[in-house]
Amino acid sequence: GSGYNVIIDNQSYSGGFIYFLKLKKKYYFESALGYGKFSTSNFRNFDTDSPTITISNYWNIFNQLSISKSIGNHEFGIANRLSYNKYNNFEVLHFYSNSRDVYENLYTLNMEPVLNLNYNVKKLKIGLQMGVSIPVSTNYKNIKIYDLSSDFEKPYAQSSDDLSFLSYIARLSLQYSFDLSSKK
Repeated sequence: GSGYNVIIDNQSYSGGFIYFLKLKKKYYFESALGYGKFSTSNFRNFDTDSPTITISNYWNIFNQLSISKSIGNHEFGIANRLSYNKYNNFEVLHFYSNSRDVYENLYTLNMEPVLNLNYNVKKLKIGLQMGVSIPVSTNYKNIKIYDLSSDFEKPYAQSSDDLSFLSYIARLSLQYSFDLSSKK
């Protein structure tokens, strides 16, 4: 029978600063500026095909704007994040074609609309975001193809397997609030 196998080993961390403003009773505006570092190693295999491995290391900077409404300890909201991603390394190993695709000087600029659900416990906020990451700009055509056995460069021919940077987002977060306002 046919089957599909995926093994994912992704690691990331990010942090930033948030400006928080109360608009009206129970409505809030947040603007976040941050930095993240990411590492991915994904193995994909169909029964009818040879495996493909994707490996990448990249960093990003982002700005996120969000509006939310507070109901008890819960917050419900919408947000949009603009994210610049710069790849230090991005490779795809195709065992069916005995090739290694190396994307050089790769970057993407992504728009990320999401829905937020937060739960507040004193100064700690537990957050869940669900949405989509849509590439607005990218330069993924700067590619070199190497033979896996000899590591010699092959001529590049655009494949039907070219990259798509459209992805789904599911993010779990913890946020601690420091009160920096001056008290009189």
